Amino acid sequence: MGDVLGTAELTQAVEFVATNGDAFGRARARALIPDSPADLARDTLADVLAEACADQRSDGGFPANWSGGRSSLDATCYRLSHLIDLQVDAALPINRAVRFLVNSQRPDGSFEEEAAFGGVTPAWARPHDLAARIYMTANCAHWLDRLGAEPRA
Repeated sequence: MGDVLGTAELTQAVEFVATNGDAFGRARARALIPDSPADLARDTLADVLAEACADQRSDGGFPANWSGGRSSLDATCYRLSHLIDLQVDAALPINRAVRFLVNSQRPDGSFEEEAAFGGVTPAWARPHDLAARIYMTANCAHWLDRLGAEPRA
């Protein structure tokens, strides 16, 4: 029963993404779901990367929906996870995002969202919160390690 139910739910999910998703969402679903249907493959790689990176900031970071358009460590890590899922050569935007992470590391080795974000930041990324700083440091360090980048010494 579990396999049949899983197949039905996956089929419905793929149909939903194919119908309602943007180019980036369709490409990500195609990369993550083995034997994806052809209706997920209607976008060109250039379109997908352009859409995925359209909001990349000049400092290499990506904004969060709560960051007022400024680069966020959390949003940058999240976008890196999506770019990696695509399994395509997105070296330039990935390298710029990695540079943003490296340049954001604090002198003590930690990572923390800007204090200016203040109360709009979700709990897991809240500035001046030790638990959030630990999470953000682990998340940023994970992506730096996975992508072969060296944090500041």
